[in-house]
Amino acid sequence: MEASRRKKRALVEMNEDDVEDVEVWDKLSNGIKRAQVVLDQNRDLIQRVNDNHRSRIPDNIARNVGLINGNISRVIEIYSH
Repeated sequence: MEASRRKKRALVEMNEDDVEDVEVWDKLSNGIKRAQVVLDQNRDLIQRVNDNHRSRIPDNIARNVGLINGNISRVIEIYSH
């Protein structure tokens, strides 16, 4: 609780430029966290794509296109905000 009060006090003492900097960093940090979630999910996606490829089953290989395109769209969406 004391840390929360100190943070509030520090924010009050900041000038407008500092507050804007904090807001920018918070927004950037949130975007990076969201991107990291997608990157972590990519590990699973890569494993599935590799498994599909190794299976040499045409439907599985075709499924890879959708998996990869869907993932790329999610990453683009995150970085465009």
